[in-house]
Amino acid sequence: MEINTIIEKYLFEASINKKKATYEFDLKVARSIKRCFEHLNIQYVSDLNRETLFSIILYYKNHTKKKNAGINQTIEWLYGIFYHFEIENPLGKFKKLPDDTENFKHFKHNELY
Repeated sequence: MEINTIIEKYLFEASINKKKATYEFDLKVARSIKRCFEHLNIQYVSDLNRETLFSIILYYKNHTKKKNAGINQTIEWLYGIFYHFEIENPLGKFKKLPDDTENFKHFKHNELY
């Protein structure tokens, strides 16, 4: 089964069933995943395996500005599509990447001058 076809079917259903903001998020993630799969030359679900999971993670780390939290979110979205269409997940279990986002530093009034 072709991966892009699955993603397009999911987006079609999402356009009907989800709120506009959620659908727009789905579109954004779908474009990102499609670019990743194109870069890695992945076309079919049968092309996916445990090693391609690591290739996907490395693609996002090396070719995008996504932090680990964004990579986790993107991969979980892909896993959600497999679950939605009852496709056995060929990537296996995914251990989330550690959070690498930086906390916002609050300044005191006297530190601003």
